[in-house]
Amino acid sequence: LNARDITARGYEDVAGFVVRSGSKAVKDEVPSIHAYLSNLRGALIGQGILEDGGSVYCLVQDYVFNSPSTASGVMLGRSSNGRVEWKDSTGRSLKEVQEASLETR
Repeated sequence: LNARDITARGYEDVAGFVVRSGSKAVKDEVPSIHAYLSNLRGALIGQGILEDGGSVYCLVQDYVFNSPSTASGVMLGRSSNGRVEWKDSTGRSLKEVQEASLETR
């Protein structure tokens, strides 16, 4: 996930969508952010999982989100479609990777 001067790394797991320790999150939230995302960001900050890193927040441990969209929304400070926002090293979206995986089955 590369956007708004942050980089975050994550992967799909049976438990959910894991965002890796060291990933960055934007500090500011857009006014239209869903309360759920804002509350989750606040909880992660309160628990010390997201720490103040100056101009960004830093994730200090791997964290499992219930979906790629929740993960990208927390990291970007806005609602987002995680299947479109998360991309692999070649630039393919998570949606494209998932669809290609289904085609090979």
